[in-house]
Amino acid sequence: MVCNNMNHIISNQAESPLVAQASFARSLGRSPVTLWRWQKLGWLDASVNIAGKPYLTRAAIDRFARRAGAGEFAKAPHAPRRVKGAIQS
Repeated sequence: MVCNNMNHIISNQAESPLVAQASFARSLGRSPVTLWRWQKLGWLDASVNIAGKPYLTRAAIDRFARRAGAGEFAKAPHAPRRVKGAIQS
């Protein structure tokens, strides 16, 4: 009986409209601080605060994934600047 209840709870969490910011960060291999920075840059929508714990909506995650997949956050590569008079080996 307990096993059936746990499976039900897990399946409900997978369909939940809110995802804990820490678990989303973990799934990306990033820290919650990185997600905070992305929110400040406008890359990720603001989180919902419930009892002091930040959550992200599924819509915000989907929007972020769509934008990241399109390469919107990619930076153009650049070579380091050469310094005049510097000796190169």
